[in-house]
Amino acid sequence: MKHLVILSTVAILLFLSFHTVAYPANSHPQTIFGVRPTVEQFKAEILRADLVIRARVTEILFHRGGNQADEDVRIQVLKVYKGKLTSTCLCVRIEIYWHWAWDETGTPNLPRVGDEVILPIEVIPVRAGSSPPDGQDLYYIVPFYYSVEKDGQVSSIFDFPPEMGTHTATVEQFEILISKALKKSRPSRRRYELGAVLFTDDFDDGSLAGWTFLEGTKIRQPHKTGAFIWRDAVGYLWVGPETIQDPELEFHVARDSKTGLFHGERHSTPIEFGIVNGRLRLRSHHHLHHITALTGDPEWTNYQIDVDMWKFRESPHPNGPTDYRKFGAYGRVFIPNFPFTQGEHSFIAVEIGNYANYDVSERTWGDSAFQIRCKYPEPVYLERDPSRILRYTQILDYIGFPVPEATKMHLTARFTGHYVEGWIDGKKILDGEIPDDHPGVETGRIALWTFETFAEFDNLKITQLVEVD
Repeated sequence: MKHLVILSTVAILLFLSFHTVAYPANSHPQTIFGVRPTVEQFKAEILRADLVIRARVTEILFHRGGNQADEDVRIQVLKVYKGKLTSTCLCVRIEIYWHWAWDETGTPNLPRVGDEVILPIEVIPVRAGSSPPDGQDLYYIVPFYYSVEKDGQVSSIFDFPPEMGTHTATVEQFEILISKALKKSRPSRRRYELGAVLFTDDFDDGSLAGWTFLEGTKIRQPHKTGAFIWRDAVGYLWVGPETIQDPELEFHVARDSKTGLFHGERHSTPIEFGIVNGRLRLRSHHHLHHITALTGDPEWTNYQIDVDMWKFRESPHPNGPTDYRKFGAYGRVFIPNFPFTQGEHSFIAVEIGNYANYDVSERTWGDSAFQIRCKYPEPVYLERDPSRILRYTQILDYIGFPVPEATKMHLTARFTGHYVEGWIDGKKILDGEIPDDHPGVETGRIALWTFETFAEFDNLKITQLVEVD
């Protein structure tokens, strides 16, 4: 049964053809090197980090190369810019995001013994996954690092854009930029209380009325700019109830007249979504299938999402991962070509799932983490790791998190002004701050989502949050 109080009707939109978005051929840059971060993005990352230090690598405890390279290193702390240390000898985890060029040239070297580095560090409590290295009580994760060269300049394996380059000519200039970042004012945090119920759905009526599915695909052909070949996203799909009119995809969705479920299959990989036994089922498995069910008013602003969620195990697939855990809720959703996309939509996710966000090699938490993910409108040619390099995907907060099989988890996601909170089973776990330039910093729809995952949802309630004087 559905109830919509403030929003009178959110009609399901059904389209009979796939809508395409034109991207000019010159929209592909020569490379992503030297493009990000901007000064403002760098400041935001410094402000978001728990620790910012200058250090020297003294020992390498673990090292792995390849496209998702990472290592555990002991460091000697030389200078602290932000945070408080309980020890001057830490073990940190340093990672490298994948880039197309490295398939041919090889991954750049991670810091070696004796190297001097500047590290924005995320301090993560132990909740799930492997134990922190070196007998520590906490993880010290470094998603991006900066090298102090012998000539005193600061460098990055991704290079710096021109506006950042003016701040990296000397360590002193780089430290001034860090100092300015730490002085940046943050938006005021106000108190809110629960107000009117905006929308509910217990799915007991078996109807998808009130819901629209995000639909679309990304381009799939390599694109050359200069000497650089972009390996464009291969078959990324956002799956909806209508046929996707693209013969190259070899993909069709049809509705079962008996069960009411929508089914599709590509490369022997199943897609299934609809209502089963009073729950919304969103089931994908492999080959980059998103299922995103949308509802709500694009003008909704401060609200709380409450929903029950279940994750179910899939049998191993011969051509891919055995079982992923990537599902949850989106808030502040903005879709310029609603409901179609080639990646130009944006949202703030409170979700299970971490690949290509933090823990890029999946060595610490595997595929099970709880996080607040901020996605910007991104160019059609980007995949997940490059999206992180270019900051079109930003992780506002995260933690390793155990996901039970076939067991109810109650998710609460609170959106108030610039701030987002993530709760599981009544306990607050995550707290993030939406960047000023994000399209969803003020308003947006909500959505339920899975990626390569079999999940179900029930008892959805969206409640207005009212500011308390």
